[in-house]
Amino acid sequence: MFVLTVDQRGSRRDIDRVDAILTALATVQTVRAFERTAGDEIQGVLADPVTAARLAVELTAEGHWSVGIGAGPVDEPLPPSTRAGRGPAFLRARTAVEQAKADPSHLGFQGGPADADPAGPSSAEPDPDAPRPGAPDLAAAVQAQLRLILRVRARQRETTRQAYDLALTGLTQAEAAARLGITQQAVSERLDTALYRPLEEVMGHAVALAAALEAREGS
Repeated sequence: MFVLTVDQRGSRRDIDRVDAILTALATVQTVRAFERTAGDEIQGVLADPVTAARLAVELTAEGHWSVGIGAGPVDEPLPPSTRAGRGPAFLRARTAVEQAKADPSHLGFQGGPADADPAGPSSAEPDPDAPRPGAPDLAAAVQAQLRLILRVRARQRETTRQAYDLALTGLTQAEAAARLGITQQAVSERLDTALYRPLEEVMGHAVALAAALEAREGS
């Protein structure tokens, strides 16, 4: 599972945005719906790594939220309310959101042991959670990739960001051009400037690593 803990930034100096974001998130496919957990914080449980990663990035990119993703097991059976959920994924989401608040990207990701390997433990290792020198830290890799996407997006100009956001919705370049009132060639140039394709490749790698990490712990 993937638990998202989302905390409003600068809530003491801003309006309460929780009710509005809960309404917007009502259509997201979740295992347990997003709920206000405390103060200006919400939490939801998702099964799909694609949805979890993209949603975390989009919420953070809005500029009002710090987002922590916790990947891993949850205590079963899950209670009806997200607030009552327990398990490693919930604890990791808490750690991740606290780390997110201290990072310029405002996004954090926590997974399983630092030695987690999608190939799984070898038969020569009786303790799968024991550190293994040189093994990849998948959680750190996922976090770095998602943070990279956010840092690049934060530097996009408004015109390139508009084309980028429309492309993310699935519109073709021709449809995006019609929406923006520009030529298809102009949309293509803006997407190139926005590094749309490279960032989508990075997102794909991040999702694949997150899925491998979660699957390893679930096996």
